[in-house]
Amino acid sequence: MALGHLVGRLARLPAVLGVSALVFAIVSMLVMGLGFNLPRTLAQGIPALILVAGCISLESYFRLLAPRVLARLGDASYSLYLTHPIVLLATAPVVASASVSPWVAGMVIVTACIAVSLASYSFIEKPLLAISRMSLSAHQVKAQ
Repeated sequence: MALGHLVGRLARLPAVLGVSALVFAIVSMLVMGLGFNLPRTLAQGIPALILVAGCISLESYFRLLAPRVLARLGDASYSLYLTHPIVLLATAPVVASASVSPWVAGMVIVTACIAVSLASYSFIEKPLLAISRMSLSAHQVKAQ
């Protein structure tokens, strides 16, 4: 929530600070993966917060470079949040029985999660958002 309030300020930061935040966050997460026994908030939460802040600060610099696919993945992020547990439950046993390397298994599961979230966004979330906007507009017109 704090980052949401800071979006305007973060967007005006110099690119070097955004890149520094990204590098710091990634290195911190890698170092914490080595087995330091810190609370999860310190080991993952704060680096994740810094990572998101760095991405926000760099958004205006890379907006023109970002392909449409990345914008679509961003649109489908809420669907990903909602559907990934179901996809994990469905795909993990199948991938585990296929006796493939953990990297391949991970890529298959991530790809399945993304595919389902894109479908969910296109066929469920986006139409529901359109209906709610129409309903809200009609309600606002009626109130006037």
